Amino acid sequence: MPLKNVMDKIINKYLQLLLLTVLLVSSAQSQRMPLYLKAKAPEYILSDSEFEVSLLLRMFDLNADEIVLHILTSDAVDLRGVKVNGKQKIFSLNKSGRFKKSFDIRFDLKDNFTNYESFLNIGLNLISAKYESSKIDFKVDYVKNKKIIRTYSADDFGSSEKAINKVNFNFYKPQKTPGKSILLKQDSEIKFSFNDKKETSNFLVEFWGRIDNPSDKFLSFINGSGKDTIVSININENKILSVKDIDKIKFIKEYFVSKNAWYHFSLFININNSSADIYINDDLILSIEIGSAFVVNNFEVMFNNSSAGKIEIDQLKIWEFNNTPRLSLANKNYEYYAADSSRLFLNLSFNDENQIRNFNSAEASLSFKGISFKNSTAPIFSRAPELNAYLYNGIYQLEWKNNSRKDADYFELEKSIDGNNYKKIFETFASNDPEKIYYFSDHKDVSNDVIYYRVKQINKDRSFVYSVSLKIGQGEIKLFNLGQNYPNPFNPQTTISIEMLEAFEVDIYVYDIVGEKVAVLNKGVLSQGIHTFAFDGSNLPSGIYFCEAKSEKSTDVRKMILAK
Repeated sequence: MPLKNVMDKIINKYLQLLLLTVLLVSSAQSQRMPLYLKAKAPEYILSDSEFEVSLLLRMFDLNADEIVLHILTSDAVDLRGVKVNGKQKIFSLNKSGRFKKSFDIRFDLKDNFTNYESFLNIGLNLISAKYESSKIDFKVDYVKNKKIIRTYSADDFGSSEKAINKVNFNFYKPQKTPGKSILLKQDSEIKFSFNDKKETSNFLVEFWGRIDNPSDKFLSFINGSGKDTIVSININENKILSVKDIDKIKFIKEYFVSKNAWYHFSLFININNSSADIYINDDLILSIEIGSAFVVNNFEVMFNNSSAGKIEIDQLKIWEFNNTPRLSLANKNYEYYAADSSRLFLNLSFNDENQIRNFNSAEASLSFKGISFKNSTAPIFSRAPELNAYLYNGIYQLEWKNNSRKDADYFELEKSIDGNNYKKIFETFASNDPEKIYYFSDHKDVSNDVIYYRVKQINKDRSFVYSVSLKIGQGEIKLFNLGQNYPNPFNPQTTISIEMLEAFEVDIYVYDIVGEKVAVLNKGVLSQGIHTFAFDGSNLPSGIYFCEAKSEKSTDVRKMILAK
């Protein structure tokens, strides 16, 4: 039997077991839960645009004639259409009932053509207004003999049960920062080949993608040595992302993909561990073993649109990546970010069409057909300034740098005594000088125990972004967060990250189990932001080690395990 047929059977068997597990868990809960309703929505939603929400509904208690699902919305959201198991469903708007604004969907339990004891996939097509945030809630009526015998909502269940969940939305207005994206219509294709000949242990492929309609194998990662597909991704008719061509699954998670919404995809490959992890936004959705046959040379990433829908790609990066995936995820909304232990091989923003059509690089190859370019609406934003404060002789010296020179028009420095109400105390235009540092001096405010500063950056398109607020006071202030090293246990290398909430002097050491210092990772001032450090235990014995970050005001320690 061909290997592909064998693998298809293995994958189908795995998915059957996964569904059976869900059904068994749901059945175990059925004695105390009359229904199960889970809603999934996109994280990034364009303001004033259509988007989708996926509902998974199962009704355990069928001692009723009819069930009415109420979709409760604010004025910021309107329902445009409903599909149940892929078929159009009639709904009605009820403003005069018990709920202020309710879209009602009715399920006739006497309908012999629908199996209400199994899961129903409900797709909601909604449109957002020009608001920054909104939410939808759900209530379910059980109706018998035309009378409501029970109404259920999320508030009727304990926090451990979560039979019904509410959904919060955050809408964003696109900036000019992302520039252009690349568009793939039907029978279009774009392929990147990774040609680096040097040894590398980890690398990362990351990009923003928007997929309007289900498409088979719209994204494939291919081992160029034998043109073997490591994994390919497609979207089924219920807009659920699924995977194909997998040898060994370590972890898999169901993920809903809405039309008209952008998603950040990351493929992190650790060659030493023979593993590959795929993230969407901040969620790990797939972890697989790639085997020892994986070869970096000619590793390929292929985007392929075989459907009538559209696929947009923006901000493609390929790294030799020796930091943790968390660094990439924390910076996914920005055009550029620094990774101390990594090297960026390829960075395509698609803003220059000639650069793409005449692509030339010693480290990567590019081929395409049927592509075009359009203005991007991806959630890539101008990066906020970095604000630092230093106290000299009773005067606060406030300093910041412009991290988004092509966007920034001018800055406003603001001050607050409560952290909520800010007043402008200084204004200056943004310079094109990449080395320019902006300064302002402010006398120490002795009338308040705590004061706050922040910089408001106003962009050329009139959008704006704030720096992180600096809190300055007499009490102890948390200056940093020391993260757990990754991987842990490790052999022999690991990465340690620290998030500096303010610029401050901090020492970072590694000690062995008896308290002997074995490594110095940092001595001196670290700027605000995330910093990563590589630790190599090649010359150390297996055992327990401790990483300590220490400043004048606080200390934090993480335990690490070296397992050779």
